[in-house]
This record gives sequence, structure tokens and C-alpha cells, in this order.
Amino acid sequence: MADPLVCVSLEGTTVKEMLDEAARAGIAGADMIEVRFDRLYLSRPEPTVTENEEGEITKTMPPANEWPVRDYADIDVGASITALKEGIALPVIFAVRPVREGGHFSGDEGQRLDVLQQGIDSASTWIDLEISIDADKRGKLMEAAKKASCKIIASIHDTDSTPSAEEIQNL
Repeated sequence: MADPLVCVSLEGTTVKEMLDEAARAGIAGADMIEVRFDRLYLSRPEPTVTENEEGEITKTMPPANEWPVRDYADIDVGASITALKEGIALPVIFAVRPVREGGHFSGDEGQRLDVLQQGIDSASTWIDLEISIDADKRGKLMEAAKKASCKIIASIHDTDSTPSAEEIQNL
């Protein structure tokens, strides 16, 4: 059996933050990087600072799903993908998670599929395609990935429960 691989999912909300995280992950020994491109649409708020009776200061952040979201047009998709591709030396899993599956992408589904296509075209090692994508559209992305020698991760994100082994096999 092959040794397990370590994948670091980037949490940055700017290309610079993602590149810095990827560099640190590489130094720490990561084998691959997951670029959660949808996180570029988040605006990181300032932390809430509180002080307790002993004078200890605590900084807290709201959950990411409560952060402000940038408009689709605010991100230069092509330039961002190019910068990420050029700046990350490790193999990349490219993901653009929709809101319905816990992501932060602010555009419509057609725009999201276009971003996924650009991720495939950028020679990502893997592309994460949700099973919930329309079958015809998912098939076109899968064909494009095959032509680009981009491996496919078929994903489903159920935050309420874990499907049974039988349900997973039937997917």
C-alpha cells in the first residue's frame, strides 16, 4: 500500500494569502494543495476583540459563512488562476464550491462552471466536480478534464449526515 499523501486546503481570501499558505504548506511537507477558489469571493472581517476581567484579550472571528461576499465581477478569474498556477509548485486540486454545498462562490452556476473549466484549462492536477452538477454539464467538464489529463474528484457535501456504504456505491 502506498503511503498516504498530505493535502492542505488553502483558506486565504486573496491570491497573495493563498500563495503564502501554499509556500508554508510546501515547506512543512505537504504533498498537494487544494485551491478553494470560491474563498476568493470572501471578505475577511476584522476580528471582534474582547477583554475579560483579568485583562486577557481575545480575538474571535465569525464563521466564514457569515463573512461578507464579493460580487463575481470583483475577481479577475483568469489572472487569479494564472497567478495561483505560476506560484504553487505542488500538485493542485482545484475546487469552486457552491453555496449549496458549503462554499462561497457568489456567481451563478454557469459562471461557476466556467471557472471550473478555466481550472481544467490551467493544467490543474485534479478538478473537484460535485455530483450535484447537471449531468450533461458535468459530462462536458469530465471530457475536458480527460483531454487535459486532469484527474477528477467526484464530490458530495452532506453536512447533515454521512451516507451509508451502499448509498456511496450507488452514487
